[in-house]
Amino acid sequence: MVTFKLRNISISGLKNHTRTKGYNEGSVTDDKDTYTMGQDRDIEFFIDRQDVDETHQELAMANISTSFITEHVQPELDSYRFSKMVKNTALMERFQQILLRSQYLIRNTSYFANTYF
Repeated sequence: MVTFKLRNISISGLKNHTRTKGYNEGSVTDDKDTYTMGQDRDIEFFIDRQDVDETHQELAMANISTSFITEHVQPELDSYRFSKMVKNTALMERFQQILLRSQYLIRNTSYFANTYF
C-alpha cells in the first residue's frame, strides 16, 4: 500500500474593521493529512512510431489514452468509489445496477463512443 500526505492549510476569515485596533489578527494552521491508497495499479503502453504513421494518427497516444481511460480507468474508479461509499449497506446492489447501466450507456451511445476528451 502506498501512503502519501496532502497539505491542509486553514486560514481564519475576515473580521469587522475597528478604528482603534488597526488590522485584525488572523490565524494560519498548516497540517498534513495522511492517506493510504487501497490500490496501486498501473500500466505502460509501447507504441511504435511507424504504427502511428501507418494508421494516420489513429494510434496516437492521445487516442490510446482516451480509449483506455474511457473503457478501463473510469469504470474501475467508479466501481472503487461506489464500493467505498456504500460498503456494508443495502444500497450496494442498487449502485451496482446504476453503474452497469451507466457503463452500458457510455459504450452504446454514439456521442460517447466518438468523442475524444
